[in-house]
Amino acid sequence: MDEKYWQFGKFINLPSESIKKHLPTTDGLIAKLAEGVSEEEEREIIYRLDDIFKDMVWVSLVLRFAVPESYYIYTPPIVQNPLVHGPSEPLSHREAYLRYLRHMRSLKQRYGFERVADVDMALWAYLELCYRRRAHPECDNYRSTLGPDLVKIVVGQLVSEGREDEAVKLLEGKVEEFMEDQELLDYAVDIFLIFDRKRQATVYALQLVRLLREQHMFEEILSKIEKWKKDLPDIDHMPEFLEILEDVYRIKDDIHNLTECLYRMGEIYASDGNRRMVDRIREELSSLGLSMETYKRIERSLNRAESALRVCKKHVREAVIRGLSYEEVEDNRCDFCGIEIKEIEEIRRKLKGKVCGVVGGYEHLRNDYIRSLRSLGYKEVLWASAVERFGRIDEVVDGSDHVVIITGCARHAGTWKAEGRAKSQGKPIVRISKPRTGVRGVVEEVSEWVLKEL
Repeated sequence: MDEKYWQFGKFINLPSESIKKHLPTTDGLIAKLAEGVSEEEEREIIYRLDDIFKDMVWVSLVLRFAVPESYYIYTPPIVQNPLVHGPSEPLSHREAYLRYLRHMRSLKQRYGFERVADVDMALWAYLELCYRRRAHPECDNYRSTLGPDLVKIVVGQLVSEGREDEAVKLLEGKVEEFMEDQELLDYAVDIFLIFDRKRQATVYALQLVRLLREQHMFEEILSKIEKWKKDLPDIDHMPEFLEILEDVYRIKDDIHNLTECLYRMGEIYASDGNRRMVDRIREELSSLGLSMETYKRIERSLNRAESALRVCKKHVREAVIRGLSYEEVEDNRCDFCGIEIKEIEEIRRKLKGKVCGVVGGYEHLRNDYIRSLRSLGYKEVLWASAVERFGRIDEVVDGSDHVVIITGCARHAGTWKAEGRAKSQGKPIVRISKPRTGVRGVVEEVSEWVLKEL
C-alpha cells in the first residue's frame, strides 16, 4: 500500500493476529453488510461487531477493507477534520461512528467519490498534508476546490487555532472568487473584524450592501450597517455607503434620515471643494421642504464648497501644483493675485528630500492626499488608514520625517498609536481635524505648518 498520501499506520497499530482470532465469530455479519441492509439492521450489526472486537476502531478497520464502498476508518484524521461534521454532543463511540458514517456518505455523493473509503483517504490527505503541514507542495491546489460552505468551515477551524494569517489568506482568495455570495461576504466581514482588519472588512461590507441594494433588500442593508457600526463607527459617514443609504431612505420615504444622510454627504464634498456634488445635494435638499432652522444649519456646512480656489489663467499652474480644487475666474477675483508666489517656492525648498507619513483621513481620498502632498515638495508620501492593523501604521511613522494625523468625527486607536510613536521618535506632528480633512484643507494646513514651524 502506498503510504505517500495515506499514512493510516500513524494512528493505528494493526492488530492482525487479534483480528484474525475474532473473525470466525462474526457469523457472516460482514457479508450481510456487503450485500446491503436497512439502516436499523446496519446499526444492530455494527453493535454486535463492537461486542465481538471490543474496539470500535478495529470494527471500522475491518469494515473499511472488507466493504470499502460503504465504510471508513474511525480515527483522529476523521474525527478532528474541519471538513467533517461530527456530533455536537457527547456520544458513545458506536453512535459517534454511525454519525460520522452518515456524513462521510453524504460527502461521497456530494463530491462524486466512488467509495466511502476514497472519502476517508482524501480527508486524511487533506488534514495531514494540507491543513497541518500548511505548505505541502502537492496540496497547493486544494484551496481551489473549496466552495463557500467549506471555506467557512476551514476558516473557522483556523481561527479557533489562532492561525490568523492562513485564515485571512484563504478567505481573501475565496471571497474574490465568490464576490456574489452574500453569506460568504457577510462571514468575511465578521472574520476581518475579529482580527481588527477594518480596512478589508469595509471593502467586503460595501460589496455586500451593493448586492443587497440590487435585490431591493433595504431593511437588510440598514440592519447590516447598524450591526457594523460598533466596529466601523465611520461606516455611515463614508461616501460609498452614504450614496446607498440615500437610495434606501428615499425609497422608504424616510425624510428625517434622508436629510441627515444628504447633510453628511454635503459636509464631505464641501470639505473637498467638490462644488458640483454640493450643488446636486443642495437641489435634493431643497426638494424636501426642510424647516428654515435645518436649512440654515446645512447651508453653513455646504457654503464651505464656495471657498474652492478662484484662480486666473496665469495662476492655474500654482493651483495644479498644490493639488487644489479651483475655478478659473477673472484676474480681479483671483485668490493668488497679490499673494507672494515665493511662499510656494519656500515650502518646496523646506520639504525637499523629506518623507511625509499620513495616518487617517478618507480612504477614497488616499491617492489625492498622496498626489497633493507630493506636489508641495515631499520626496515621498506614505499613507495608512486609521483603522489599519498597527503594524502598517508603525511602518508609515517609522519611514517618515513628518507625520500628518487626520481625524474625522472620532479618533481611532490608530491615530493615537501614530501620535504616540511619532512623539517617542521626536518626529514633528501635524494634527488635522474636521472640517479641514478634505484634500484642500490638508494641503493648506500642511503648508501653513511648514511656513510657520520649519
